[in-house]
Amino acid sequence: MEKREDIVSKILEIIDNNLIDVDIVLTEDVNLKYDLNIDSMTLVRIILDISDSFNIEIQSNDINDNNFLTINHIVNFVKGKI
Repeated sequence: MEKREDIVSKILEIIDNNLIDVDIVLTEDVNLKYDLNIDSMTLVRIILDISDSFNIEIQSNDINDNNFLTINHIVNFVKGKI
C-alpha cells in the first residue's frame, strides 16, 4: 500500500499537469471547482490520469463532490481504492 504522502504527491502532479496558467499553490485544501476553476473536460482528464496512475477503476457514480471536491477528497478516495 502506498503512503499517503506518495498519493498526495502523485495527485498534485497530475492536477498540476492538467492546469493552464493557475497562480495558486496546490495544497490538499484546494477546491477544484472554486479555487482552480476546473471545467468538466479537465476533470475528466484528471480522473483518467488518476485511474491510470494508481491502476484503479473509477465509476461514473464515484465522480461527485464527496470524492472530487478538494485534493484531500481525491486523496482519501484513492487511498480507499488501493
